[in-house]
Amino acid sequence: MPESQPLGSKDKLFIAMAAAMGGGCRTCAERLHASAGSQGITPEEQGRAFLEGLRVRESATKVMHQKAEALVGRELRDGPGADGATDLRVLELSRLAAAVAANSSPNALVHIADARAAGARDAEIDVAIGTARMVRSKAQGFSDEEVGAPKQSQSEEAPCPIETGQAEASSKTSGCCG
Repeated sequence: MPESQPLGSKDKLFIAMAAAMGGGCRTCAERLHASAGSQGITPEEQGRAFLEGLRVRESATKVMHQKAEALVGRELRDGPGADGATDLRVLELSRLAAAVAANSSPNALVHIADARAAGARDAEIDVAIGTARMVRSKAQGFSDEEVGAPKQSQSEEAPCPIETGQAEASSKTSGCCG
């Protein structure tokens, strides 16, 4: 295998754009997109980066669907006579928690309104959001551990090379997107 060159700012930005889509961060995607032209990333390359992130996000959803089916020991069902019919308030709170855990604030806002319409109180909405944030945090740790990511505290995280203009000099991955 030929020796590879260090990642340049364009490469790091491409990777960050894919990660933004994979992580469901619309604000990150917007900010990275705004920097892309000045870093020499063409609209076609930007589209490719975003598409790669979305493909991984779709794949992750399929993996989780398979995991859920394995856990319950059968295919999941939806619709009339579906699995685990429960009250709408609990369903909306669970949907809210899933949206928050997936970093999908547009969906979360819809489910906050739907949960309120189904009778959820603010304290229950807070529980759903707090639970999602805890799960999201734990999931990040488990995922990092599984892929062998180096452990580092928030204070040890490298500054964003895109913002500091040090993209060429930095060999660490960026922990930010704007």
